[in-house]
Amino acid sequence: MLAAVPGIAGAAAGDLDPTFDGDGRRVLPVRVTPADMLVQPDGKIVLPANDSFAVMRLERDGSLDRGFGGDGIAAADFATGSGFTSAALQPDGKIVAAGTTDPLKLSIGVARFKTDGSLDRTFAPGGADGDGKRIYDYTELQPSYPDATVVQPDGSIVIVGSSRSGLTASRLTASGSPDGTIFDYVPDAGPYAATLAPDGALVVAGRARPWGDPDYDAVVARFSPEGSLDKSFAGTGWVKLGTDDGNDTAIAVIVQPDGNIVFAGDSGSAEARMAVTRLRADGTPDGTFGDGGTAWPDFDGHDYAAGAALQPDGKIVVAGTTQPELDFAVARLDTTGALDPSFGVGGRVTIPFEDPAIAYGAGLQPDGKIVVAGLTGLTDDTPTRTALARLLTDPRPGTGGTGDGAGDQPGGDGAGDQPGGGGPGPGAGGGDAAPVLSKLTVSPSRIAIGKALPRLVTKPAKRPTGTITFRLSQAANVNLRFAKQGTNGRFRRLTGRVRVTAQAGLNRIRFAGRLSRKVRLAPGAHRLTAVAVDARGARSAPMRRRFTAVKSG
Repeated sequence: MLAAVPGIAGAAAGDLDPTFDGDGRRVLPVRVTPADMLVQPDGKIVLPANDSFAVMRLERDGSLDRGFGGDGIAAADFATGSGFTSAALQPDGKIVAAGTTDPLKLSIGVARFKTDGSLDRTFAPGGADGDGKRIYDYTELQPSYPDATVVQPDGSIVIVGSSRSGLTASRLTASGSPDGTIFDYVPDAGPYAATLAPDGALVVAGRARPWGDPDYDAVVARFSPEGSLDKSFAGTGWVKLGTDDGNDTAIAVIVQPDGNIVFAGDSGSAEARMAVTRLRADGTPDGTFGDGGTAWPDFDGHDYAAGAALQPDGKIVVAGTTQPELDFAVARLDTTGALDPSFGVGGRVTIPFEDPAIAYGAGLQPDGKIVVAGLTGLTDDTPTRTALARLLTDPRPGTGGTGDGAGDQPGGDGAGDQPGGGGPGPGAGGGDAAPVLSKLTVSPSRIAIGKALPRLVTKPAKRPTGTITFRLSQAANVNLRFAKQGTNGRFRRLTGRVRVTAQAGLNRIRFAGRLSRKVRLAPGAHRLTAVAVDARGARSAPMRRRFTAVKSG
């Protein structure tokens, strides 16, 4: 287990929050695939389920809110359909969620939940589908799919989605009746996210591809409150942006107080990367931001955006997933689009779980802490579960800590993959400096494997076949992750991971090709990725080495 550190007074922005389930990460005992992530004004976290017509609400610390639906989960009983695809919070705390109930009949189901998780009888009262929920067909709503939901200040509900004619929207009254507003269409486009501008305009982000074009471009559209495309925005009300070498998609969208629009998404095909773009209020790229209007967080490997948030000081937080390791990834940009060096390591943080993890949404709690939600497990021998992580924000003026400053000590999952289980872990070591990992080697480059050989050990084995060696600037836990090379030459298949406790200086680990009782390396080319993590959660830069596993004689 990681050694405890005295409080979090010395913690920095981007560190895992030890008051969030002990080490900044929480894996829930249930699986809800988040279609979105909403944060209430009281800090509670709302996750509409993409794999059922249910909504899960969590306490500030990520535990299930037992006052919501009795066990933290509330559901609407639609007879058909896979689940909710979008949701929004009303000012009174009620939750509106929407999903496709029958894609063949182009029908959309919308439900409204009260703060205790019960269905709100004032929504679609007395309807044939039951109080609190209603199914709308294509004659009532223009979109075929509810990709985003927005609640306007007067309580009206805007359902944004795609249709055969392109990106569009429809509006419901606060009681759930279609209000008859006719929204314009953006041709050949579909949305992923929507938000309201300070002046009440609806801003939608997604992707577009004309018929026959092999590549997608990111698309952003701006609608007036009356539903027409705002021609003051790019002359048409919408704009497409993208690179020449691959698909571009806008996943999340933010409107700044000055009217500038920031969207985060993915760019590229074979080498997908997170991209953050800022547009001026007139729809033109803001040349003062990043490189010609776009900034690249540049995590190692492939990275995919899942959500974004705007801090009160104007800094931009973007979260998603890195590959091939499949970890949560969070970056913070300053107002110019540059990576913020005061956040994490060089503006970036990667968050590993015991098993592969994929992020689906992100947001800020009222105290500024960053929460990321997704799934972990994703392997044959591990159940898939909902996972969350929380990062600390900047210290409040006049305090020595960050966030709410609670005095919980960090826990840790230790070196449980080693024989005999995990013992005491490293201390804080090198002060505020992140650990430095260097001189990683795997020797020999061809490792013999076999069923009878022992797994990864830190003491001499009877039949060791190789050695992993590295140096550390301070005591730390070291995450070792193994990926197998696929037929396309990329190391995308995560074979397994092991955490070991290491000392400052030279470390040698005997290696015989087994990672646990159930996991052993298959013959073929593999890549080892090593990252050191100290007791504060500060991480070293990753190092990688390739080797080949061969069957032993």
